[in-house]
Amino acid sequence: SGRFECRWVDLDPNPIAASVWLRGLNEPIHCPVAHGEGRFVADAATIDELESKAMVAFRYRVGAGSQSYPANPNGSVNHIAGITNPTGNIIGLMPHPENHIVAEQHPNRHRGDIAGSGLPLFKNGVAYAAQS
Repeated sequence: SGRFECRWVDLDPNPIAASVWLRGLNEPIHCPVAHGEGRFVADAATIDELESKAMVAFRYRVGAGSQSYPANPNGSVNHIAGITNPTGNIIGLMPHPENHIVAEQHPNRHRGDIAGSGLPLFKNGVAYAAQS
């Protein structure tokens, strides 16, 4: 949009990504984005490598036939919201799943709309660190 965006988005975990962070994540994560300039950009060769090596961790959920905006509020290439390193122990994200760990952080919590917490993502990271 070319301006600061602060909105809630849905992130789909990549089921084939070999990342410790994504173990057992089958449901979308509902979390905020809060930025004005950041987005994922890469050349075609890099995108091909990330895709072929299953290093795309999350994509913005963009419905069939819908526009990329506002579901992909920053215009990230291939709707990529997060990537991992080749070994899967490092993850980089543009959205903020840490801002939806407990129900009280969700703006619609009083209406019962609290699904999609980012907590499982961080539990996976802690579990991995504990075994190292």
